[in-house]
Amino acid sequence: MAAEISRWSRRYVLIGVIALCCWQVATVAGLPRRTTVALGVFGFVFHVIFGKSYALVPAYFDADLVFEHAPMVQFPFIVMGTACFALDPLLVRRFRVDLGVLGGVLWAVGVAVFVGSIVLTIAGPLRRGTTGTGDHNADRRPLDRFANRFVPIVLLYLLAGSYENVAGQASELPPLIGVQAAATHLLAAGAATLLVVTLGFRLLPRFLGAHPTRSSAALVLPVAATAPGSSPAGSSTNDCSHSVPL
Repeated sequence: MAAEISRWSRRYVLIGVIALCCWQVATVAGLPRRTTVALGVFGFVFHVIFGKSYALVPAYFDADLVFEHAPMVQFPFIVMGTACFALDPLLVRRFRVDLGVLGGVLWAVGVAVFVGSIVLTIAGPLRRGTTGTGDHNADRRPLDRFANRFVPIVLLYLLAGSYENVAGQASELPPLIGVQAAATHLLAAGAATLLVVTLGFRLLPRFLGAHPTRSSAALVLPVAATAPGSSPAGSSTNDCSHSVPL
């Protein structure tokens, strides 16, 4: 199972790198902002996050991914959803199917697969306070346990941003916030940034041989967790961004 997850993790990262290159080309070429943001945020940032999360998050809870085929199942939905986001602003001729809505639905399905598989994997270890921290790092366990508790908040932001993404295009669905930049803000600042900060408290100190205190995490993580949820509501509706994908 680990070998299969590792293969799919590399595929996600590969797509992320390709999206990064396309993002730079699109920026230089002066393509619409919605296209460049789709390539940068949905294409690069989140493909890398999904790929590395499948490999890292279960290990931080001393667990194995419950649904080992989740990376394979999610992959086409996320890739096609991102492609729809990027192509939609470029097409002069409109199809019967709105690519913005289609992309939002595909993305949301992929996110549901990811969130479901991660929740089923970490729910038990989270209740038990399992961290996967070895005995040689026993002094790090309180901090690791505290950081792990913020992973569910990351998943909530991911779900909320994905829903807002669809609601911003489909008038039948009531938006959560109703601000133009809300979807990308919840995804980029809420899900992506918070995950980096949360896992960073576990990963970076080991790389640097440092021992941050739990009080530092208690100061940083709650702020990082609450700020993205409060910012979109205060954003101006005249923001130059768009709900999908910015």
